[in-house]
Amino acid sequence: MSETHSEQRKLGKVVESSANKKARREVSKKYGKFTEDCIPDGVFPIGDDVFVFASIYYDSVSVHIRRFKKYGKTYYPTPEGITLDPQWIEYIMRKKKVPESLEELPSGLFPPERHIQVTSENFTNFTFKRIKYGPNKEPTFKEISISREQWAEMIEKYGAIENAVIDNVFLCMDFLTAYKTFCEGPIENALPFSLDVSLGQRYLTQILKKIYL
Repeated sequence: MSETHSEQRKLGKVVESSANKKARREVSKKYGKFTEDCIPDGVFPIGDDVFVFASIYYDSVSVHIRRFKKYGKTYYPTPEGITLDPQWIEYIMRKKKVPESLEELPSGLFPPERHIQVTSENFTNFTFKRIKYGPNKEPTFKEISISREQWAEMIEKYGAIENAVIDNVFLCMDFLTAYKTFCEGPIENALPFSLDVSLGQRYLTQILKKIYL
């Protein structure tokens, strides 16, 4: 194969890859995340097209604070945002008030302080930075900036966000293993006596079917 022909093939691959990427972007825009008149349960707007929501990935629950882009009536996720472990939301929100000084910014907990930084220069806007460490221990960063009003809205909806996280955790839970943890002996002999046994068995069967079938 000539060098020129080889270069053309390489160039063709680059052009094809670029075209594929463009096609994927167009598909992404066509099939947006949700529309303004049909925001899913568990997705919480906090203003300026920023949403807080929980998701499941490989049986693990994460919480996202992410900016979306609106095309027409449809919202599409953008790269601007952070993904957190559920317990870190409490780390950020535990004071239930918008910080007004450096002393009030979330800090002082380990390990979250190695993975989350919340900073502000004027306490009008805040930067949430998520830090990840790769195999070579070099950090990478994702971040999003929110206003005082957005933080206040997040506090207002904290209870609902917490419930959405719990709902997703239950969806990931291995009920058979969890039930065995609290039982000694055969499961069928360990159902609560306060419930009708047949109802308890039927309920457990339904749960297991949802998980394994």
